[in-house]
Amino acid sequence: FGAAKLQSFTERSVIRVEQKKAIARAALECIQPEKTYAFDSSTTAFELVRCLPDLSYRVVTNAYGVLNHLILMENVELISTGGRYHPKTQTFNGGNSFEAVRRHNINTVFISCIGLDTGRGASEGFEEQAGFKETLVQMAENVVLLVDSSKLNARSEYFFAGLDDFSNIITDAEASPVFISELRRLGCTVTIAV
Repeated sequence: FGAAKLQSFTERSVIRVEQKKAIARAALECIQPEKTYAFDSSTTAFELVRCLPDLSYRVVTNAYGVLNHLILMENVELISTGGRYHPKTQTFNGGNSFEAVRRHNINTVFISCIGLDTGRGASEGFEEQAGFKETLVQMAENVVLLVDSSKLNARSEYFFAGLDDFSNIITDAEASPVFISELRRLGCTVTIAV
């Protein structure tokens, strides 16, 4: 396994941009009006947020970037989960953020991770963030994992979801065919974004 390290949002936002944009375009097909979506603070989810049309849906998030981007949209109902600001990840965590997530009927959550391995699933490098993501996964009807190929077959410190928690895993065309075959053999739906 590769050991995955926590990087700042700023550091992550300039890495593998084309792959993240491809993943975002593939994920955009899941978006429909009159639904409730949750987004984590990953740069891959943020690429999806950047291409969202201004339609009437609700967005629940703890990510500063998501809030800052969607605040200009007139039709989107925007809900911040609150909490203390964490500068490195540009997220709000703790406080009542978990309760805020539990109150909402989330149709689909778009989430990423630092590492995904076939044994234990998705992991994060920041414990509070892993806890928040775990709550999102538990509360959402559908969980779409947006994960670029550099994070496959890697694990970090804190696990938050098993493979059976994901409705769909969207990755890019550089993903190892062997790893993708293994995910599918284990019952995962995998979309390769091109």
